[in-house]
Amino acid sequence: MKHVLMQEAQETGEQAGAGAPQKKRAPKTNLLDIVRGRMPLACVAAVRFQVSPDKTNADVAKVFGTSVGKIFDIRKGRNFGYVDANYKPSAEDIEAAKKWAAEAAKHGGDEAVILAAVDKLGTASADEAKVQAEKITAARSKGPRGPRTPKASTEQAQTAKAEDLLK
Repeated sequence: MKHVLMQEAQETGEQAGAGAPQKKRAPKTNLLDIVRGRMPLACVAAVRFQVSPDKTNADVAKVFGTSVGKIFDIRKGRNFGYVDANYKPSAEDIEAAKKWAAEAAKHGGDEAVILAAVDKLGTASADEAKVQAEKITAARSKGPRGPRTPKASTEQAQTAKAEDLLK
């Protein structure tokens, strides 16, 4: 009976169960006005090594146009472990940092401060950039339980099973 009433209400444009309370959802106005996405490594190094530790996480987050939690995690070393004190950004990293700084400025960040901090890091030579890229790749290929191994494709798995049956 209720189903029939709902169908009739939909056909006539009325709300079924007009006396029933409607669920209210909060408007999506509580979203942070930050740059979304992965922070460039040059910016990570700037946050970790160039910005004064006396500044609060909230102040640094405002400058870099990101969340307080991201700054907190970077400063604590919870992520980006391969970005150490010897890190020098490659030319691509610096370009990504410039794009981040421009985007951060649109979200209340300070482009000049970000670029100044990134400039203090210097630029890696081609050999240094290659070593750094290898270090990053090695660090990212490790999972929480050890090195990650590529999964065999379905075709390889089926071939292996068929060969095992023939033995």
